[in-house]
Amino acid sequence: MALHPIRYKRETLRELLIGNMRAGILPPGSRMPSELALARTHGLSRDTVRTVLAALVTDGLIERRRGSGTWVSAAACRLSTSVPPTLRVALLLPPERLSNPIFHGILAAFFAHLDARVGVTVVTRAQPDSAVLPESEFIIADGNYPKKLLEGLAKRRRPLVLINGQHADIPFVCTDNRLGGMMIARHALELGHRRIGIVHFGEQTVPMEFVQRLRGMRHALRADSVEPLELALDPQHLSEFDAVDWLGRIRRGRTLPTALLCVTDMLALGAVEALESNGLRVPSQIGVTGFDDLPISGLVRPGLTTIRQPIEALGLALAETVADVLAGRDLKPHRPLPPALVPRATLSAVAG
Repeated sequence: MALHPIRYKRETLRELLIGNMRAGILPPGSRMPSELALARTHGLSRDTVRTVLAALVTDGLIERRRGSGTWVSAAACRLSTSVPPTLRVALLLPPERLSNPIFHGILAAFFAHLDARVGVTVVTRAQPDSAVLPESEFIIADGNYPKKLLEGLAKRRRPLVLINGQHADIPFVCTDNRLGGMMIARHALELGHRRIGIVHFGEQTVPMEFVQRLRGMRHALRADSVEPLELALDPQHLSEFDAVDWLGRIRRGRTLPTALLCVTDMLALGAVEALESNGLRVPSQIGVTGFDDLPISGLVRPGLTTIRQPIEALGLALAETVADVLAGRDLKPHRPLPPALVPRATLSAVAG
């Protein structure tokens, strides 16, 4: 079920560099950062960076000069705006976001809707040092950074907005993950399922978006007097699915659930594989649902029932926060955007 994380990292880095050229941060005739510097800044391997730079050379946007490094070519002027940036934005992301196809789509929409007068510097670090941030008048930070770090950023005299996370005192833009969890659980209930399991990673040391999904599922099921069977997996081993262990823990000496609600598509796809490899038919014997609607989720057979994140709307909303700062308007405090249910073939109605 590979999602080609290297390909997403390459595409994201390429868009970030082109975005810097378009914003005038890397104007024609300027020297590119070294491969090592780019690798360290964005948490990538030098091979990945080298591949991206080679593609930009092929596109004619940069050129290599023997003995003096890599430079932005004159041809890149077609990307540049005639208006110099009047607002500098620092975008802080953990390195793993570069291999996340959902965030890749959000980032692409963000840059597509961004005002031409805005220059964005992207910093991908596991723990960005707030004391050495790039010069900027506005900060966008991933909401899954530690709470202490985010609150430290909020104390600085620059506007701050979070993406993919929620905080009571900091403006944010994110998917309404709790609502999504409720939607998928209600869908299972409407199809007649009463024995329902939830596959998750617990509530400690995991992204808050996963916790909100779990809480939404629990709330919807318990509101209908259904107590879910919960299977908490180790978040350090997301791609390791032990089918025997799974089935033993799901059964727990009682009847197998008729539906498994998973907090991510990757968990759901692994569950389908584990169940079917042990002779259980999906969905006739046990249904499975995910959350995210990754590109692969509509391609596999059976197609995965899941929750689709509002990728384009998230990118647009993030760009609108930048436009608000540019225009001197107050930031909207909280912007949780509703997801959408995508019913496919891995969950069907309970047979009469």
